[in-house]
Parts: sequence; C-alpha cells; structure tokens
Amino acid sequence: MDCCNDGHDKNAAVEDDDADDHHLVLSDVHIENAALQNQDNSTLSVSYFSFQDGTKLDIIHKMDTSLEDVGFQVWRGALYMCDFIMSQPSIWKDQTVMDLGCGTGIVGILVARFAETVILTDYEDTILDCCAENVERNRSTEQSAGRVLVRQLDFTQSTLQTDPSRSKYAWSHEDLKLLDNIKYFLAADVIYDNELTDALFDRLSDLLKSGNILYLTLEIRINFVMEEMRACSVEYEHFLSKFRNISETPLGVYESYLLAPIASSAIHNGAPEGSTILVGRRLADSFAASCVSYTRVPYLELWQIWRA
Repeated sequence: MDCCNDGHDKNAAVEDDDADDHHLVLSDVHIENAALQNQDNSTLSVSYFSFQDGTKLDIIHKMDTSLEDVGFQVWRGALYMCDFIMSQPSIWKDQTVMDLGCGTGIVGILVARFAETVILTDYEDTILDCCAENVERNRSTEQSAGRVLVRQLDFTQSTLQTDPSRSKYAWSHEDLKLLDNIKYFLAADVIYDNELTDALFDRLSDLLKSGNILYLTLEIRINFVMEEMRACSVEYEHFLSKFRNISETPLGVYESYLLAPIASSAIHNGAPEGSTILVGRRLADSFAASCVSYTRVPYLELWQIWRA
C-alpha cells in the first residue's frame, strides 16, 4: 500500500463506488508508471519494472481495486523488498523461500533468480491466477535458478488447503514436505488491515521454526483520525503493539519481542508459559535502490523477524 498524508483513507487515490458505496484504492506505483503501462484487457494492465542491473519484469495487475483485492496491485512495499533482494543476492542462493501475501508475485518472481525453490502464496484463487500468469510471463527472468510454485495460504485459516476440488492451488503431499526446507519468508506490504495483521502473527507462530527468518516490508500510512483528533498510522501502531520492550539501539534499529496469543495465562520469565517468542528488529535503510520504477519514500520500513 502507499502512504497518504493528506487525510484520505490510507491510499494514494480514493474513488467512490456509487454501486455499493465502497472505496476503490489505487497504488501510487501505477500512477508513477502510467507511461510504462499497456492495457492488457478490460480489467488488467501491464506495467514494466526495471532494475539497475538490466533486469526487467512485466507484471499484469489491476489499476484500482477494493481494499479486499489490493493484492491485484503493485505497491511500494513490494518494490522496496525488491531493492533488498537485489542488494543481498548471495543469501537466497540454494534456498527455499516462501512469499506470504504475494499478490501479483513480483517479489517472488525476482527472488526466484537466485533461490532454489520459491513458493508464492496468497489467500484467493483469482489473485493466484494473476500471480501464476506473471510467473509465466517472466519465466526467462528466472534464468533457470529454481522452480516456482503458486499455492494458497490464508492467514485467517489455521491449516493449509490440501483439497484440489476446493482450490487449484491446493498443497500436495510433496509440497508439504517443502515446508521443512524453508529458510526465508518474505512478506511485502501486508500491514494495512488490523485483523489481517492479527491473523498474520497467529500464523507466524506456526510457520516460523528455529533458524527461519521473515523479512517484512511495510509503508507507514498517516491519516487524520477524527475520533482522536490527530494524524497517525493506526495500522502501523497496531503492528507495533504486537511487540514488547521496544527500544532503539545506537544504530537506530528497534529490537522487540512478540508474544504469540495462547490460551494459557501462566507467566514464565515475563512470557506466558508455552508461548512462542518471536524477535523483531527494524533494519536500517542502508541498502541501495535497485528498482528504478518507483519513488522510495521515507515511510518505508524493513523488518527482520525470527523465532527466539
């Protein structure tokens, strides 16, 4: 999602939908790249994203959507993650990587240049159809570095979909074995709805094993909240509320501790007994910009989260 500082509803552009009075949201990325877009059909456009090393990705997407379908758009947080991926090519080599909330798939498609296996996941088949088409469109970009799978994963569900009659992106028995091989998880711009943030952290307590690392990008969206008469980012504050003992080091990096929700109320060393402790750290914005197709605004953050 993109930052909005003028009091709008945390989106770059908002339009009234007269039919159902719902808002449509439009990413600033699409506005900035309007000259680089072609209309693919009545509902989809194609944008071209270029990188400093000469890599080019063509990504199909929708120009504007309802909030529940924002996965059909490309957001700054995804391109910020792409910058990070390109700055650290060696860490992905020979690894299995899962992209959570992949949307159009641009992040996973890029990391597939380096990784052995990439699993692109999102909650709904129509978004995954868009993602799968983008994988095919950019197949040569992967340079045969590894395989790419597109699979369903819903933050709000505690189990993975394994029934192919309910989703063509269901997990097979062989797919499930790959979960043990995952080293890195990626989540780009998934912090925009408080209920989904809660669901994400519930899932992280199950997904992240010892030795796993999640890299998460977000964009702080500042709005004027009438009820509180102040300008703030409600979604970012909710994200931070998931952490305890937030402190800032001399390097400007936050180290935090997350306690996953559990049924037990017993306390042990400051944490509920039996809880999963996740450690989070906000990383410094020290990696170079690689994607030349967006404006890297100061409201973007990269977090590293792992299991203690």
